Formats: sequence, C-alpha cells, structure tokens
Amino acid sequence: MVPHVLIVDDQPGICLLLEEILKQEEIKVSIATDGRKALDMTNKNQYDVILLDYHLPLYNGKQVIKELEKKDYKTSIIVMSGTSRENVEVLSQNPLVKKIISKPFDIQELRNFVLSILPKSS
Repeated sequence: MVPHVLIVDDQPGICLLLEEILKQEEIKVSIATDGRKALDMTNKNQYDVILLDYHLPLYNGKQVIKELEKKDYKTSIIVMSGTSRENVEVLSQNPLVKKIISKPFDIQELRNFVLSILPKSS
C-alpha cells in the first residue's frame, strides 16, 4: 500500500518543495493550505503522516491537533514552526506529535524522519 502524507502549510513554496521530495519516495501527497481544510480532508481520508504548520489561517496547528484528538484520529504528526520553540513545546506532550521542527528546516533530515515513521508494509 502506498503511504499517504498530508502537508498542511499556507506557504505554497514549502508545500511544493515537500511534495516534490516525498513523491520521489513514491509517497502519495495531499495538500491543505489552512487548518479547516486539513480537518475536512481528515474526515474523508486516513493519512499515515501529517506535516502540520503551527501558524495557519482559520485553525492553527494546536487547534487542528485538538480536533483530531476529539475524533480519535490516529496518525503521526510532525509540527513545523517558524515561531520560538517554547511556544509549541507544549505540543510535544501529545502522543500524536512525533517531532517539532523549526523553520527553516533541513529538507533531507525531514524526509528521513518521515520515512522512519511511516508504517512498514508487509
């Protein structure tokens, strides 16, 4: 089964870069540009990993995670943030959040981490 990753970021350049890198690994990629769209997409699809920007229009990353918890949505989340780490550190207590990375980030390091947490096909 092809892994499916949801990229949630309001910066088109970041979305395109991440999409290109992940598609090279034969990963299916979907993109949401705001928190509300991301939540709508999770109502229709199950994603293996969500790359979630902390600062988003409509719903921020913290609100998206809270809503996913309410619906008992099980997935691995990587939070991307351009803000100070202290502001998002509280999210690291959440079992869905596997990593918090600061922008700008090392694209190869992020790719490798995504690959390491994807479910292994049997």
